[in-house]
Amino acid sequence: MASYRPLTSRQAPPPLSHAEPPLLLHSLVLLRREILGSLEIVGARRIVEIGSESGGFTVDLEAWASRNDAFVVSVDPDPAPAVVELGERSPHLDLVAVPSPEALRELEPADVYIVDGDHNYATVSA
Repeated sequence: MASYRPLTSRQAPPPLSHAEPPLLLHSLVLLRREILGSLEIVGARRIVEIGSESGGFTVDLEAWASRNDAFVVSVDPDPAPAVVELGERSPHLDLVAVPSPEALRELEPADVYIVDGDHNYATVSA
């Protein structure tokens, strides 16, 4: 069993291998009830999701939007095939397949922005 040891300021993180699938430590799906409930409370009609990964939470957002006469814009430079398929058949979901800094300059303002924790400046501008 591997043990946990936090990095000190003198240690560099281990290099990432892009040959392995991403390790998802958390997913917005785990906070589905709280996030969707918050959308209802604020009366959101236009939601921008930054990062869709495999589309698990995008599916929830689209379903919520279709029930609440709302619209979701999902920004991901390389959306999963399931997300692309959902975007093609749903009038409540639009996919923007460009990096988020570029997309956000062009998008209309939204009521709510849902930003994946991985989307910081260093990550999205690399």
